[in-house]
Amino acid sequence: MRRDERRYLVVLLALAAANVLCYRLRAASLPTAGRTKVLALPASVGSWQGTEAQVDKRTWAYLGAEDMVARRYDVDGLVVEVVGVAGDQWREVHSPANCFPSMGWHVLRSEGRVLARVAGLDSDVPVRYLLVSKDRRRMVALYTFLLGGRPTASWLRQSGRMVWAGMWGRRRPGALLLLTAPAEPTEEQAGEKISALTVQLCAQVAESLGNGEQPQGRR
Repeated sequence: MRRDERRYLVVLLALAAANVLCYRLRAASLPTAGRTKVLALPASVGSWQGTEAQVDKRTWAYLGAEDMVARRYDVDGLVVEVVGVAGDQWREVHSPANCFPSMGWHVLRSEGRVLARVAGLDSDVPVRYLLVSKDRRRMVALYTFLLGGRPTASWLRQSGRMVWAGMWGRRRPGALLLLTAPAEPTEEQAGEKISALTVQLCAQVAESLGNGEQPQGRR
């Protein structure tokens, strides 16, 4: 871990501790309500046709996230698996960086990329791009985090923003958006298609998150 990352992590942990304290002090006076859906993935995106996929309930329970959705999108024979995780606590939306090795995938390449913004986003879309392999299969993956219309590829940055917002009573849901697809017919072609879909989905997810702002704390 680089020195600046270590410093950021120390600051994040300090903010997290303060956030937990502030949240507990306010908890007795905050109204509570039932669990609600805050994350939405569209049925189709342009020429991409989507079908609902089953959410892994064990993973959902492990994360303790407020919402989790899964969908498959198909265009020209390429099927992209999309998973979205949302919550208004920083620890609910974690980085998938270590998930692939833990499931037996070898990370062949990991790099940061920036995708051009579309309407509905406040900035371009930083993503983490991965090429992974397992049992002679290769797969491309992209993930990014969102808080409102602001995407970032850094889990530390996302967590810091969520903690800071919670400290000032502007708690709102953040999200992880993870897309995976076979590296077919070539990695470059799969990467181009999954990148285009990522940006469009980010705009849709940003809109659904924008409707879920929670100025009074966790539901």
